[in-house]
Amino acid sequence: MQRLIALILVLVLNACGASDETSGETPYSPAPIRLEGSQWVVTEYRTESGDLAGVMKGSELTMTFDADGKVTGSAGCNRYFASYTLEADAVRFTLPGATRMFCGEPVGLMDQEFRFLSLLEKVAGLRVEGGNLSLEEDSGQPALVLTPLGKL
Repeated sequence: MQRLIALILVLVLNACGASDETSGETPYSPAPIRLEGSQWVVTEYRTESGDLAGVMKGSELTMTFDADGKVTGSAGCNRYFASYTLEADAVRFTLPGATRMFCGEPVGLMDQEFRFLSLLEKVAGLRVEGGNLSLEEDSGQPALVLTPLGKL
């Protein structure tokens, strides 16, 4: 009998600490992340082996988010564009399109560009830490790490 009373007490106390389900918010909800009007430079990306690697010297990967749900930038050699949807801490990108130039220098630039564009399709979430933006895969692992360039 004492175990039953203790169990009921634990359940009641846990229920008292639950969030307000009518509003869907908790008192500690972080402010939603806003991307529109921001510009970023990619500093790291997830390699095929699963490690994070820095962007090649002599190249720049950028992302500019506009208010119409479009993202554009430099993929290192080519310009790219895609659409994005943002809901709370979830973000998704459509299949990116890009110009079709070939850049042979620095060696490996085209591989890095292909990897960057393929990672955009795998992004599912985002997190801001210390001013940096982490675009994450479904697993929660960062696919791309970016630093801010400024506001439009």
